[in-house]
Amino acid sequence: MKKLLFLIISTIIFSENIDIIFWNTLHLGWNNSKDYKVMTNTLKNYDLIGLVEVMNESGIKKLIFELENVTNKDYDYFISPQKYGRTNYKEYYAYIWDSNKIKLIKDLGEFEDIHDIFEREPYAVIFKGKYIDFTYVLYHAVFGKRKDDRRSEIKNLDLMYSYFQFVNFKENDIIIGGDFNIHASDYSFTILGIDGIKYLIEENIKTTSANSYDNFLISDFTKEEYKEVGILNNFKLNKTISDHYPIFIRLEDIKDDD
Repeated sequence: MKKLLFLIISTIIFSENIDIIFWNTLHLGWNNSKDYKVMTNTLKNYDLIGLVEVMNESGIKKLIFELENVTNKDYDYFISPQKYGRTNYKEYYAYIWDSNKIKLIKDLGEFEDIHDIFEREPYAVIFKGKYIDFTYVLYHAVFGKRKDDRRSEIKNLDLMYSYFQFVNFKENDIIIGGDFNIHASDYSFTILGIDGIKYLIEENIKTTSANSYDNFLISDFTKEEYKEVGILNNFKLNKTISDHYPIFIRLEDIKDDD
C-alpha cells in the first residue's frame, strides 16, 4: 500500500506539462468587434500562446485583461518591436504566457532575411518552464496571388531553421508554429526530414473552414519532450473571433536534454 501511495504522489509531482498554442487571430486589435470572451474561453487552459495577425498592442492587452479575469492568473506578453510585411498591410507577432509557469529567457528577434525571402520574417523567442527551455518560432506565410508565391517561402524554411539553431547553438529544441497558407502535404516542405523534422497536425485535418494551413514543426531534438498535439475547434469560425482554429502542442516539463 505504501509503495502504491508513493507511486501516485510521484506521478502528481513529476508529471508537469507545458501547453502551447499557435493561432492566427484575424486582425486582432483592428476594431472593437472581437469577441474576447470566446477567445478567452478557448485559450484559458494554455500556458504559452503564440499569435499572428496581431494589428496592435491594445488587442493583446484586452485579451490579457479577459484572461486574468477568468483564470485569476498573472500573464506577461511580448510583442515584436515592429510590424512585418512588404506592402501597406503589416502585422505583429506576439506571445502571451502564464508568468507563474513560463519565463522569457531571450528574444532572438526576426530571421535575418538578407535575400528578402519572406513577406513576414519569422520571429523567435526562447522560453523556459520549470526544467525545459525551447525556442518558439512564429511564422505567417505570404498568401499571394499564386500558390507558387507561398511555395517560394516554404522551400526556404530550412534556412530559417538553421539560422535560429545558429544564433543560439546551445538550444536545440525549436518549435515552429505557423500559418503556412499551404496544405501540409505540399512538396514545398523540403524542410521535412532535416534533423528528423516533421509536421504534427495530420494533413487531412482542417485548421480553417476548407484547408490544412496551420501546423507545428519539430525536430528529433524535441521528441523527448513532445507528448500531444491537437486543434481547438469548439467555436464557429467568424470575423469576431478568427477564420482559423488554434492548434496546440503539449510538452512534458520534467528534464532538459540540451
